[in-house]
Parts: sequence; C-alpha cells; structure tokens
Amino acid sequence: MAAHLAQFFPKIVAFDTDRNLQLDDQEKASLAKAFADGTVEFPSGHMPPPHGDKDKPDVAMMIDHIGLAQETSAIPELMQIARGTHESLKDQYVRIKAIEALARMRVSEAIDLLLQLSQKREGLTYAEPSGLRSVAGDALALMENRPAAAQVRAAYEFAPQAGGNFNVPRRYSRVPLESPLRAQIEGGQPAMARVKTISLGGAYLESVKKLNIGDTIRLEVRSGLRKIHFTAVVRNAGPDGNGVEIVHMQGDDRDKLRKLVQRGLKS
Repeated sequence: MAAHLAQFFPKIVAFDTDRNLQLDDQEKASLAKAFADGTVEFPSGHMPPPHGDKDKPDVAMMIDHIGLAQETSAIPELMQIARGTHESLKDQYVRIKAIEALARMRVSEAIDLLLQLSQKREGLTYAEPSGLRSVAGDALALMENRPAAAQVRAAYEFAPQAGGNFNVPRRYSRVPLESPLRAQIEGGQPAMARVKTISLGGAYLESVKKLNIGDTIRLEVRSGLRKIHFTAVVRNAGPDGNGVEIVHMQGDDRDKLRKLVQRGLKS
C-alpha cells in the first residue's frame, strides 16, 4: 500500500493546471506509482511543456490506477472529486472516474454519496447530469449487490488474458460487434472507420487513414440514430486496425456508450 497518497492529488492537480505531459502507458504507470510513493520524477527525461487540454486524460488514467490498485488512502480525495466539490478537479469525466474507483474498491462509506448523486432533485429536474447519475447507480449496484450487479460486473470486470503483455491492465470488458459500427475520425483530415469491438474504455477500429501509436483523435461512433463522441489515444496497431483508449467524453456520450455496451453483453 502506498504510504504517501496524501501528496498524490495536490500533485496531479498541479499537472492538471500547469502541465501537458505526453507520456506512453508505461511512463504514465511509472509516474502514477512515483506519485503514490512520494518519489516523483519525470520519466525518460521528459520536461513538462506548457499547459494544454490533453492533461485531463492523464488525471483520469491515474484515478483508474488508484481504483485498480485498491489505494484506500485516496478515498477522501476520491469522495471529494465524485461529489464535485474538489477545488480543481471538477470535470464530469474525472468525476465519473472517481465514482468508478470508489466502486472498484467497494467503499461502503460512499454509499450515501452515490445515492445522493443518483437521486437528488432540484425541483422537477435531477441535480446531476444523466451520465454521472448512471455511473453512480452502477456503482451502487456493485456495492450493494443489487439485481443489476451481474450486468455491471460484466462490463467492468473481466478475465485476464492468458499470456497477455500489457503495460496497463485493461479496465473494462470488450464487446465484439458482429456488425461493425460506422464511425468518423474528426479533425484535420476526416476519415471513415469501422468499430469492430467496443468497451467503456476503448475500441478497436479499421480505417483507411493511417494512425500512429500515440495519436490523439476525435471519434464520432454511430449506433442506429445515436451518435457517440469521444477523444481517444491510439494505443496499439494490428494488421487490420488500431486499438484506441477513450481519454475523455461528455457525460451524455458516456451514458449512450454504457447502454450500447450493456446491450452487447446481453446478446
């Protein structure tokens, strides 16, 4: 168990507001461990360039690592982020990641907070957006072993791949798609793509556009009449496509993706 996690969140807040670290998975994992151990160094001689928008994905990944590593020392800060009262980490996707981390650790003292996030109303409307409410509801299902828990576990918990060699453990189950979904890579030179597998954390896609490991792309995935938008980073390249990791998305897009994954797991 890391001994200095009290230092962790002030430091990632500093990176969130002042830095734009462009690191690969292994370097991010090393940096997250260094934060937790209180021995922060810039891996591989990286110097922090000026602030940019790409630093929030680093914070989201680090929160994922905290949940996977069962770092209970981080619970107070995770509760603050999930509640939306953290001084700097207020982004909805980062809040969703904090809720997931609390659920992965089965933090019983978070149950009242999750109930509030999923149910609180202000007049006739809910206080929180739908995407965040859905994640809070899933977290409650896991922690209280509700009837929906099996379906939620199917999306979040998977059997490790035999012989797999991953720098960062996969955090969500993948859904193979018998009929690939159409997608568009947005940005400078738009291109069409086909999504062959998808999960709450990423996708595998085919495209005529050459993608390089480390590229950041914006994707619009079409499922029926629904369009799901997210920012992703290319993590690997295969003979027929690329694996991408979702690093940021809006709450309503996350809710659409959640429903798509759950339908796929049922079939």
